[in-house]
Parts: sequence; structure tokens; C-alpha cells
Amino acid sequence: MSLYEFLQARGTDFWVWEENEGVIAVRNGMTIAYREHVMHILSYLSPEGIPPFGALLMCIAATNPVSNVLIQQVEDIMSAHIEGHTRNDMEPCIAFMKTLGSLPASYKSGERKLLLFRTIFEKCHNQQSARMLRQLLKQYNEGRLTGGKLNQLRPNTTVAFEQECRTMALLHRRYPSPEKILNAMAGVPDLDAEAFPLPDAAETDTVPGDFVEELERDPRTFHAGSLIRRIWSGLSIPFHNTLPSMQPMGGVSDLTNKGDYDRLLISEYANDDLLFLSRLANNEALYLHREVPPESNDLERIILLDISLKNWGTPKIIAHALMLAIARHPKTDICCRAFLLGESCTETQFGEIADIIDGMQKVEAVLHPAQGLQQFLDEHKGQKMELMLISTREVLKRPEMQKVLQENPDRIRYRIHTDLTGEVSLYKRMQNSLRFIQTIRLPLEELWNPPKKKPLGSAPAEPAGEVCPLLYPGQHSVRRQIPVDHQLYHINNEKSILRTYDTGSLSNRKGWEMVYHELPYITTSMEMGRMQNGSLYLLIFHARNMEITLIDTGQRHLKKIPFPDWQFSSFQNFIFHEDHFYYLHAKWSWKIDPESGSIEKTEGPPDKEMIRVYRQREQQYQDAFRVSSTFHPVLKNISRIFISSKGTLVVNNHELSAGETIRFEAAGTDCTPQIPAATENRLLFRFHDGSRIRVQRTGMLHLQSSDLNIPDIWIPSVLESDLGLAAGNSFCGSDYYHPDKDGTPTLSLPAGEFSQRYLQPFIQRILSYGITH
Repeated sequence: MSLYEFLQARGTDFWVWEENEGVIAVRNGMTIAYREHVMHILSYLSPEGIPPFGALLMCIAATNPVSNVLIQQVEDIMSAHIEGHTRNDMEPCIAFMKTLGSLPASYKSGERKLLLFRTIFEKCHNQQSARMLRQLLKQYNEGRLTGGKLNQLRPNTTVAFEQECRTMALLHRRYPSPEKILNAMAGVPDLDAEAFPLPDAAETDTVPGDFVEELERDPRTFHAGSLIRRIWSGLSIPFHNTLPSMQPMGGVSDLTNKGDYDRLLISEYANDDLLFLSRLANNEALYLHREVPPESNDLERIILLDISLKNWGTPKIIAHALMLAIARHPKTDICCRAFLLGESCTETQFGEIADIIDGMQKVEAVLHPAQGLQQFLDEHKGQKMELMLISTREVLKRPEMQKVLQENPDRIRYRIHTDLTGEVSLYKRMQNSLRFIQTIRLPLEELWNPPKKKPLGSAPAEPAGEVCPLLYPGQHSVRRQIPVDHQLYHINNEKSILRTYDTGSLSNRKGWEMVYHELPYITTSMEMGRMQNGSLYLLIFHARNMEITLIDTGQRHLKKIPFPDWQFSSFQNFIFHEDHFYYLHAKWSWKIDPESGSIEKTEGPPDKEMIRVYRQREQQYQDAFRVSSTFHPVLKNISRIFISSKGTLVVNNHELSAGETIRFEAAGTDCTPQIPAATENRLLFRFHDGSRIRVQRTGMLHLQSSDLNIPDIWIPSVLESDLGLAAGNSFCGSDYYHPDKDGTPTLSLPAGEFSQRYLQPFIQRILSYGITH
């Protein structure tokens, strides 16, 4: 289905496109929603799929401030066009719209409105696939929604009517009252309320906080990363975080004396003919003025960083921290780019840690960046740019810089001055003058030399020798999947390599086995191969540094090899063949020995045999891509763990319940904290008695009791599905997590017995210590 087929109306639909395809309105009626608002909702619902488009529009109309009028207009149109057995579904369809309309106003706007839609449409009838929706959104983001094609009507079909009405009727059966909807929402994590943390966005995906933590963990970016949060809390720069759903919906914003005759105020027709024509002729008649759809904000923010002599050292670190804080702010929706200014201007990337390190290492031995600034201003003359210049006060006072700035007085909107002491001054160009906005002082000594805290224990957050007896859950965060010897290897965002446990099969009827963790970095150019002696090697190529990293995953040996001869080729990927890696080019070929690290270059195009091997490898990748895999929502960003008043273990807002099976479920309102665990680094939580819970972001929790008689307990951090747990020689739960090999738990226990033997003693140890102390 194309984007147009999905969004075009039929001749008998209750809705139609208006205002140059910027508004969806009831046919000859009021506005339902702006196009940007509808696409925003589709994007939010895309991970789980959506209902038929007409059903979605009914729900949007039912949650508008004037829902009563819209529901009546929809009912009138549907009554005139729906026939046969579909009419039986129309009454519950309209009833469900009225149920939505009766919800409290706070649930019909903003983030809660999105959460409402996600709740009611979860596993609904006639749901469109998430994969198809992602393709449609990709077409929309690429700008294919042009040319006035949305106004073209699709042929009328009774099947579409049946799907839309049947979907709404079944939703009414599932949620017959507003209380049912609110109760369902209480079990679904909220977006902005503390009582409803969002597991699939704030816990299972990468968030800006994770990026800052990565910067702080790397010694090469620690100094810049440690300043970002302070800058976020103090710097006053707009980030444009207005959501389309927060804009008021409605059909009319004003009355005017100009307009089309179909917009005439109905009271004008009450005048007699002579007065009516007189008012029209003298522009005295009143017309309804429809609200103007919001304009798309395509502003581009460009940050210019001075890398001349005066900006070396501390000012350069502060400048990069300011750039990252502005560009990677969690609320910003402005596209940002950054340029380094010296004798010339060069763009720098900041999407990956390696890119940031590379940008911070670039300096130029010039006294000022006037030449680079002038080059940038000459090459970039766009009107939709907001320029921000970051430099020291001394450099900006130089005559060469003053000349460039005075010749382009209105081009640079913000100037940010830095110095060695951590003082940052912000100026803004307003009404042809440069106005001072604010000064913030960054406590460099405090942030760069934090007081050392007394450690609660000597164990690291994730000991290198720690071996999990369970298989890991499949996750969506896969950066690269590589087939090797009829097994599929996944390289995920946590810099780990996992493989299918079923030997000789690409499918994963069982979980995933950990092969290697803590990769140095991840790129899109990676290849794996198994030597004849059984060693498994991973090749990672970093194009920016022209460097190859070879890793022996078994021995955990790593070597880096310069590859300065690399050139872009139609043979984009490295391949492994007969104990060597190869990179092919139309004029040369390179042969890489993984054991010695030597590179042998051969002149001339690759022979037919190597081309055959390359095509065969491409086919293997395509076959692996078509293999269906089971993925699970995994808790990653865990912010709190506690023992509840019910005596259960709670992680974030999810309670570990033990009935016929053991699983993480949404905690109820009666699940209040009784004994919280202190967090050390978001990967290690410690209770007062010394019991610890380690978090592995690959999807596992490791419980270690202070009572040495209680064995370690391993629990997959997976939501809303049956878990497999291990403790000592015992196993409980889903066989998906159980590896069938020597050295793994062999005693299978039912959920209740496993809980009484291991989980309850772990919890009671913590509770008894809390009572006595």
C-alpha cells in the first residue's frame, strides 16, 4: 500500500482533505485535525501498528474539544452511506466515540492523548502492520506527500467501511466505559508522570542521558561530558519543544469581512435580498475564518566553534560541551550541525563518541578564525539558518574578527564567550543590536575533580569473569546481524555479540548466547569469520580513522591495523574466505590476515572466484535478514529497585510476580516502596544489608544476597512474558532461556517452589535486616 492509498478518502467517507491538504475535516463540517498532528500520532503508534485510518480519525475527532458536534456530524454521514450488516456495528462505533469524548480533558490532549491511543489500539482488530507503517512514514519524511494527490478520491468499497466500523465496535466491547479505559491506562507506563514511567522509550531505548554517561565514562571525553548537565540547567536558549497535539483544535478562529461565499456567516442569509446584496457589495458581510494550519519549522541551527590558538585547552573543552548540550538537548527538535573554524571551515560530526573525540583533537595554529568564518558565511547563505558562534572574548576583539562581524551584522544570532575559569556569557542579536542575555559559571574544579566516595564494596558493576547460566532475550537494538556457519550473530547497541543457541540454524527457537561484550566501538562495516583452527574473528572498519580492528572473540585479543589505502568501492562490505578477510575494489584487492594483522595488496580487478564468493556472501546476508526472530521488550535504563510493602521485588514500576509462572508485570498503586536499594552507577543497586542486584543492559539481572547460603539468582529483565530463572543448580520457567549443555542448571522446579526456595529468602534477608536496623 502506498502513502497516497493509505491517506486518500473515498467518496462516501465522513472525512475529506481541505486547505491545500493541510487539514482533515468532516465532509461539509468542522475540522478534525491538522496533517502534522495526524502524522505525529502515526509516528508515535508505529512500533505497535495502527487501526484503519478512518477508525483513527474517529478517535481523534472524539477527543477534540468540540467532540459532541463532531460525533453528531460523523453519525449523520455514516447513517446515510452505511447499509447491510455493517449498520449493526455503527451503533457501538458511535457509542465508543462518545465514551472517548466523556473522558477527563487532561486525557484528551498532549502526551496523555498519545498514551490513550496507544492503550486502546494495542492489538486491536484489523491492525495495520508496523512494518508497513514504517515504510509509509519513511515516504512522508522523504517529502513524497506532494502534488495535490491527497484530494483525489479512492473508489468506494464496503470492505473498508466494515473494517473501520468493526474495529470501533470491538473497541467498544473491550472498553464499554471511561473507567475501563482509565484502568487500562493505569497499567501502561505514562510519558510524563512520575507514576507512569515509559518502558519502551525511557527504559528500553537509548536516551540522551545514556549518551552523556558514555561521554563521562570515556576518559577522552569525560571533561566535556561532565559539563553538559550543568549547561542544560543554566543556559537560556530556546529548544522549540511545542508538540502538535498541544495546539488547540477547532474550525473557526475569527470573523472577517473577506472570504469565499461558502464561508458566509449563516445569519447573513436572514437579511432581505436587497440588504444582503448591499452588505456583500460594501464588504460588510461577515465570513468565517478557518484557523491557519501550523507551518513546518525547518529551521537549521549551526554552531561555529573556534579552534584557533586562543581557544585551545579549557576553552575548547567548554566550547565542545556547549555544542553537545545545545545539539543533543533531550527537548530540542531543531536540526543542528557544527563547524570548526580556523584557516578554513570544516564540518564536524557528533553522533558517535569516536566522532566527538576526533573533533576535539582538531586544532589550528592561527591567531584567529576570521578566514574560516568568512569562508563559511560565503558558502552558506540560506535564510533558514540560526548561527551560533562560540569563542573567547579576546579572539572576538581582534580587528580581523571585528571586520567580518561588522560586515555581516545580522547573520550570527548568538555569540557565546568562554574563558579559562569556566565563565560562559551569552549574547543575542536583537533589533540590530547585540544584547547581553546571561552569564553562567561552570564549577570546573568540582566537576572535573569530584570527591571520591567511599565504596560500599569492592566488586565492580559487571565483573569480567561473570558467566550467566541463562540464555539472553532477543532485542530490537541490533546494529548488525552476521551469519557464520549456519548460525546468526547479533551485534547490538550494548556493544555485545550474541548468537543463536540452536547450532546449525539461523532461527532462534531458544534465546541468545553471549559470545563477546565490551566491543571498542560499533560501525556499519563489520564482518565475522571462523578460522580452520576454530578461532572466531570479528573485523570492524572505522572509515573516518582509516583503521581496522581485529578481535579474536575466544581469546579476547584485539589488534588495530591502519588501512590508509581504503577507497570507496561498489563492493561495499568486507568478506571472509579461507582464513582471510578481503576487501575488493575495481582496481585493487586487499587480503587481511587476522592472526598476524598483515595486509597484502593486489593490483587489478578481483577474479571471478572472488566475485562469486562476494555474491554468495551477499545472498547469505539476505537469507539471514528474512529469518523471523523473537524480540522482547527489555528493561535497560533502570532508575530504582525496591522491596515493596507487599514483600515483592519491584524494578522501576514493574513487580516480579510469582504465580503459575514468574514474570514482570505493571505494579499496582498498592505496591509502595518499603526498602529501597541505593544505586551506585545505574548498573549496580545495593540494599542496606549488603545484598546487590547487578544490571546487564543485554537483558539480565544478577541477584547476590549478603547471606552466603543463598545462591546467586539470575532473572531476565523482560516485560510481560514468562521468564526463565536460574539459581545454583535449579532452573524455573520458560525453556527459551535454558541452555542444554553441561554446567547449566539441571533441576527443574515449578514457579512456586523456586520462589519459596530462592526468591523469598533473598527478600526476607533484606526485610529482616531492615526491621532490626
